[in-house]
Amino acid sequence: MSGFLDYYKLLQVSADASADEIKAGFRKLAHEYHPDKNIGNPDAEIRFRLILEAYNALSSSQGRADYDNYLRTSSVVKKQHTVRPCRIDADAIIENIKSQLNFILWEIEDIISDKEIELQNIKINGYTAENRLTFILSFFDKWILHPVGMGDYFYTARKLDVKTKYNPLDNELNRAHKPYVDLEDYFFQIRRRFDRFLNKFAKNDLQHKIQGVDITMLDCIFEAVNLSFHYLGNINIAGKGENLNFSPYVFSKTVFDDDHIINKVGYNK
Repeated sequence: MSGFLDYYKLLQVSADASADEIKAGFRKLAHEYHPDKNIGNPDAEIRFRLILEAYNALSSSQGRADYDNYLRTSSVVKKQHTVRPCRIDADAIIENIKSQLNFILWEIEDIISDKEIELQNIKINGYTAENRLTFILSFFDKWILHPVGMGDYFYTARKLDVKTKYNPLDNELNRAHKPYVDLEDYFFQIRRRFDRFLNKFAKNDLQHKIQGVDITMLDCIFEAVNLSFHYLGNINIAGKGENLNFSPYVFSKTVFDDDHIINKVGYNK
């Protein structure tokens, strides 16, 4: 597995780079890797999207604050002793994306395992930290695992709609059968299914269309990453008793919002 994908290193700028320096770094890479410059190369669009996502995160004041907070507070990133060069060649694309998802799940595991952090007592935008972690995991479940046939068996077996609003820790539609004992139970269920997903997932799968909506699996993955960066760093900050002042996460596409959810999601073959 590759190391943590550092957006600053990807754009070849320093962590204290100015907005103009970040823009210049992006333009240089965009000129080299834009799909129009690589006609006939099936990896060009994915590679360019990776560069664009890094730029979008660092060029937005909220996005950069989220990302910097995550880097500053992440126990998992700090544990990475070897700093690997950021590669965006064809062979590295899928490994970079898998690593990004893995680091996020490791971070969530560390937060849940830290007994000094009282997740039910930390408030984030009016919600508990436990609720926001559940929110992140359920997004992974609904938009990455479910479309590839690795969704939550509790819901599929009971023919419950996994795409509507739900809290897997307290299912209002089926109170007689609480899906999971607690957040830790839900996390490790997700983790097991996600390991299977990562082992089977290939580069070609990134461009698969999600049935019923005009988005790809790559769109879902990037949204999951951005959602995670937004909350994880701030949960770490709140866990240390520091004050929080940031806005709720805003999805890049309304289809990801629970209020605009579709009833059936899967791959278009």
